Amino acid sequence: MIYGAIIGTGIICAFAVISGIAFGGVRLAVKRMFPGKVFDRSSQMQVLQMGLTSKPINAEDFYGLGNQPPR
Repeated sequence: MIYGAIIGTGIICAFAVISGIAFGGVRLAVKRMFPGKVFDRSSQMQVLQMGLTSKPINAEDFYGLGNQPPR
């Protein structure tokens, strides 16, 4: 029973790692094929804020897009 639990846990961990790598790969591929069209659209992004501070959240601040040095 212990052996089965260890094997099952290993299988679940391996599935999680493979799924994470696949998700990241698909996300990177989509970002390279369609830059600025699927992800990182700060003009169309809404941020849910809890209102713990009085400063409003700006999408450019959230992704660090506002203060980039010129290239």
